[in-house]
Amino acid sequence: MYYKLTDLNIKFKELEECAVDGKLFSHIFEHSLYEITSENICLLLSKLNIQQDEIEKSNLSVIYNSNLENFIDYIEGNIEVYIYNVFLALPDNMEESTETIIKLLNNSSVSNETKEKIIQKQNHVFESLSNIPSVFWELLLVESKLEATWDNLAEFNNKFPDDKSQLFEVLNRKAQYLSTLKINKNLKFKESLAEITQIILRDDLINNAAFALLIKALPYKYETLNRYDIHNEKMKALLKENLLSLSEANYSSLTEHHPELVGLFIFNNLSDYWNKSDEYELSPDTSLFLLDAITSLADQVALVKLLSEGNLEDNDNLANNILHILSKVTDLKQFEESLLYITIKHSTEKNQAITLFLKLINTFNKEEITDLLESMGKPYSQIASFKNNPNLVNNRLHKDLAIALEDCEYISSKKIKGNKIAIYTRRS
Repeated sequence: MYYKLTDLNIKFKELEECAVDGKLFSHIFEHSLYEITSENICLLLSKLNIQQDEIEKSNLSVIYNSNLENFIDYIEGNIEVYIYNVFLALPDNMEESTETIIKLLNNSSVSNETKEKIIQKQNHVFESLSNIPSVFWELLLVESKLEATWDNLAEFNNKFPDDKSQLFEVLNRKAQYLSTLKINKNLKFKESLAEITQIILRDDLINNAAFALLIKALPYKYETLNRYDIHNEKMKALLKENLLSLSEANYSSLTEHHPELVGLFIFNNLSDYWNKSDEYELSPDTSLFLLDAITSLADQVALVKLLSEGNLEDNDNLANNILHILSKVTDLKQFEESLLYITIKHSTEKNQAITLFLKLINTFNKEEITDLLESMGKPYSQIASFKNNPNLVNNRLHKDLAIALEDCEYISSKKIKGNKIAIYTRRS
């Protein structure tokens, strides 16, 4: 009796009523005598004692896992019908397995338009591009259905070297995640990856925030960059991550485009700088930055010894900083006398300047003492004028100054009057 149904190739639209007759239902199922609808397929799967949740969320994977050849063959023979009537129709069918989706994407009986809808519907995020037709790679990036790894981006860029728009979009959007994945120098697509790193470093389409994150993944330290006129925030980020090595190219280009960052650049490469200090002339601002940044007194002293008089010209802050360092040093003979002299002359920290002046007074001649006193302003400049007999506040420092000036016969005498020290200058 049931075989007449087979001969006539009758297709049941609804199987609900047929399910009450077990033999009839089994015959219909075994001979594929039913229309492929979401209701029918779900009913058939439920009769196989499959959990409803699995049926609704990963329908085709459940069918494949049933290992029922007739069932699978019938679905695959009518795959487009199944996809539209069941796969896409079930609202929660978004958890198909990797194998199932890849199988559909490689099925020549399924149109590319339908395959795109499959990708868009599924929640699945592919770990790699393996076995996925390249025509869908861009869509996977657009839909965030591909893990944003350096391997995947390098492979995409290798396949589509002229399609950079999606690459930029992913680099900006997935910067936080990519920053946690250190780039493997031995990656399969080395040239492609090298191009991506250069894109990150030079292209303005990579925003500042993404740039600061992406460079954390770079395994290199660069002796040169393809461009240095990048946004200041990007260059700061490069230096913060210490990605620029000490080289003439980096130094000269930073000096030209980002002079305010040269100090940080030198500081990052300080151990190398000591061996090549004669190759890199430091500006006053760079010197000041380094003296502030360096915490080791030994390194501070080493840097001061490299400075020239020109560094201190019209730079009171630098002179003050050097003076502060010199106050901690016992052996002043290691420094050039001209540097010590110019430090005193340009410092605005008068007490420290006088303290250093007193330590060195026996090395100065009369003209130099006069010059230094005049540079200190009143009342010290009045000591240098033979027409005045100025008074100094009576304190330990001024007493030492008065005694030293009298001992070297720069002044004729001194006299303490209460809270004042009277200075009597020479008349000639």
